Amino acid sequence: LAARDEQKTLFRMDRSGCLRNTGHSLSSNFFAEPIDLMFVFEINAFMHPIARVMPAKRVLLYPTYDLSDDQISNFEDLGVSVLPDDAILKPPNPAFRKILEEAVAMRQARLQRPKDRLLLLPADIRPIKGQLDFLSGLVFEGARRPSAVQRLRGLTLVVAGGCDGNQTYCAEVVAMTQKINAEKLLNVVVADQLKDDELAQLFTASLGVVLHPVIDCNPRVVYEGLLTDTPFFVTESARLPAAVQHLGHVTDGDPGMVAERLADFVDLSEAGGFTGRPRDFAQKHLSEVDNYRKVLEWM
Repeated sequence: LAARDEQKTLFRMDRSGCLRNTGHSLSSNFFAEPIDLMFVFEINAFMHPIARVMPAKRVLLYPTYDLSDDQISNFEDLGVSVLPDDAILKPPNPAFRKILEEAVAMRQARLQRPKDRLLLLPADIRPIKGQLDFLSGLVFEGARRPSAVQRLRGLTLVVAGGCDGNQTYCAEVVAMTQKINAEKLLNVVVADQLKDDELAQLFTASLGVVLHPVIDCNPRVVYEGLLTDTPFFVTESARLPAAVQHLGHVTDGDPGMVAERLADFVDLSEAGGFTGRPRDFAQKHLSEVDNYRKVLEWM
């Protein structure tokens, strides 16, 4: 295993199944024998020069990037087999899954209402995540459809994610939330990074998980939401598998239509249109063993 650090530190699995640091890196290690199989996670890994000349008999790529059919074909011609991002389901990791299950049980024991009038936007704040475009579609003043914004009256939106380096963009997001809050129709809260248990409680309380990315790769937060019976409101750029698209709403991302489409989604969610289906799907289909076995079978 080559780690994500700058040196690409190498780990080797011992006979007990534990990964041990070899003390070498991708640059310093010499591979005397050809590698039977190299699995590349994230296309950016190919930017490391050694990764492009590894003596591997077979190379597999999970790109975490929206490759076109022609680009995938090009990789195949170069001997790299591509597993598209939306070809698999992504179960929550076991530790967070346990926290989510506990949050669901706690809410069911304490509160009779299944959900609050709340939406969760769980992503770091940066341009490719599209928070600014999404929020700009919720401003009443100058809206293409002001009545749609009014339908969202009393709704709380929690932006759960820290600033990912672009301070200018983050400041613009904060300024947009202030503009929305000043109109006193919606309440937008920028929560920054949250602890796992806090995030789990928001998942269980929310009417929906909202993602409005310019580009994404089948994000795991959608599946974490499903486990808490929370549907999703996402753009096509989130690139979810067809198998889950009936458990929420997929939009083209037009900022001018955000308010109307979001109001329709909230109305349906509050009316119980999704109730039970996301969690049932998660319990039946989001097994780590089953889903990663499919990856191994593909390999």
